[in-house]
Amino acid sequence: MKKLFTIAVMLIGMIGYAQSLRGFEIGNNISEYDEKGKMDVVAGIEGYVYVMTLNDGTIYAIGFSPSDDGVNVDRVYKSTYNKFKTAVENNYGIPLKFTAKTDYGDDGWYHGKNKQTKIIMSYDYNQFSDKPVKFSFFISDNALSEINEKELENKAATQF
Repeated sequence: MKKLFTIAVMLIGMIGYAQSLRGFEIGNNISEYDEKGKMDVVAGIEGYVYVMTLNDGTIYAIGFSPSDDGVNVDRVYKSTYNKFKTAVENNYGIPLKFTAKTDYGDDGWYHGKNKQTKIIMSYDYNQFSDKPVKFSFFISDNALSEINEKELENKAATQF
């Protein structure tokens, strides 16, 4: 009975930590989907949702960039970006903190993580643009990202 209770608690925990975005779910195999990316609306912003996979096709990360064509990243208003950032923090339960690229300027990254998940949002600010913010959003599974790093290291080691 104790084992059954432990398994039930683990399953509930795994369900609670499901990392997904607009139909793509981290840990699934890309073969379960018709495509590796698609145009969609996330938190009120039209853009391109795409996945990154391990060598075996397992999805280890999902990304999103505002776009009207799926290729070029569009700029948005700062208020739109702030609403998106807040929606991400609320949806995934991970607070994000800012790290600047340099000691001057507003460019940098918002990032946060817990035991299972890491979120990174790039932030490029151009005060002279009507829509000053260009960003990309990524959510990844920590354990699967480690596997990806090892795959990349092995690939680099064999390219000599």
